[in-house]
Amino acid sequence: NCIEGGSALDLAAALRIAAAAYAGKVAASTADEVFSFILERARAYFTDRGTRADVIEAVLAVQPQSPLDLARRVAAVETFLRLPQAAALAAANKRIGNLLKKSAQADAGALDASLFVEPAEQQLGAALLRLEQMAADSDISADYGAWLARLAALHDPVNAFFDSVLVMAEDPALRENRLRLLAKLQRLFLRVADVGLISG
Repeated sequence: NCIEGGSALDLAAALRIAAAAYAGKVAASTADEVFSFILERARAYFTDRGTRADVIEAVLAVQPQSPLDLARRVAAVETFLRLPQAAALAAANKRIGNLLKKSAQADAGALDASLFVEPAEQQLGAALLRLEQMAADSDISADYGAWLARLAALHDPVNAFFDSVLVMAEDPALRENRLRLLAKLQRLFLRVADVGLISG
């Protein structure tokens, strides 16, 4: 067992290599089908150990390629949920997901700090840029729990943003820039899991 044995095997890659070795005898889709089956078994594995279904779904949403990595993400999310800021941040991520569905441009183009006209979006933007730099300078996968703890510090600037900034502004430039800001926030969480899938 990769999880209990502590093996960091990239199972998805291993299955693709195995399928390629039998090219012509095994359909190209077989590796993906087997990996999907294993992920389903992983869902049962964690459920049997008392893991909440929404936690499992939040982690599976980012498609970990290694069973051990999946387990480490599950543990990190469970720890995150014990933080006082967790519920509000999970709800904010759900709200962000709904807003981003309304714009196909949310991930297009660079964030423009000159369009931050409200103090709350300036503060959130600055906090996200600091975290992005931190992520670039370190290995998030070395400690998913520590990364989520850092993101928990966004609780106040995220609340201030939603309290005082109209995301869907009439000005299209402001609107799209604010959606890009939220997309950046969502991507920082998606480095571990889709916490927007966590129930309240």
